[in-house]
Amino acid sequence: MTKVYHLPTRSNETVHNTALPFDPRITHTPDSEYHPSLRPSPRTTTTPLHVTQPQGPSFKVQGHRVAWEKWTFRVGFNYREGLTLHDVRYGVREVFYRLSLAEMFVPYGDPRAPYPRKGAFDLGNDGAGVNANNLGLGCDCLGKPRS
Repeated sequence: MTKVYHLPTRSNETVHNTALPFDPRITHTPDSEYHPSLRPSPRTTTTPLHVTQPQGPSFKVQGHRVAWEKWTFRVGFNYREGLTLHDVRYGVREVFYRLSLAEMFVPYGDPRAPYPRKGAFDLGNDGAGVNANNLGLGCDCLGKPRS
């Protein structure tokens, strides 16, 4: 870490430029770690969650087409955007021709410095599709193998 900016959290505050000694307790806690070997033990107080549909799912999949209640759409995928939805309809009404997250820009919307020039571009840097993983049936998602 080279520098910590203490940003304003209230409307009457400004950016603090006063240098403070580094305190690892503030920036580094077990809860701020993501690697499994550095995380605290998982909670043991929760009970199991069982999601079942004994009569089968209420949606139908035919190739890339998904139908559920009055909704229908086609599912696509590409390396940059990841999941794409095409020809989204509700009954006979056309709702969307194509949906995707080509980029997600998150402006901070605060006129105080340094927020106006600060923003996050979350998808276009790497590509959501490049970083996607296949889900494993019975591990990442519930269901039955296709026959």
